[in-house]
Amino acid sequence: MATFQITPALVERNELKFSGLYLYHTTSGPNCNQESLVSKNGLGSLVGNNWEVRDGPDPNAKVIARAQGMHMNTGVNQIWQNFFCRAFEDGRFKGSTFQVMGLDVIRGEWAIVGGNRCHLQEVSQEND
Repeated sequence: MATFQITPALVERNELKFSGLYLYHTTSGPNCNQESLVSKNGLGSLVGNNWEVRDGPDPNAKVIARAQGMHMNTGVNQIWQNFFCRAFEDGRFKGSTFQVMGLDVIRGEWAIVGGNRCHLQEVSQEND
């Protein structure tokens, strides 16, 4: 028989801000980092992504993480649902990941739904 245990979350109902990070979406060309997986058939689209996360707005800024996952729309209002893992490749968060989902790419506001090794308490304290 399966059993389970509920453990309290270390960070709950906190807003975490990662300022100065920029998602780079490249939709075509040799450095394309997203691809249509299921094309529109009247219902919507599903797109896989491996977006770069850079530490500045310049295209030559350092890649510090990747946003790997998918985004989809239902075709009704062209609202995209995003769900991906942000995997850090550089800096003090190297090796850390967190999974996010949500609608807003422009402001970058997503719900964190999981992750590992991410020092969320440190991030929260830095942004108070």
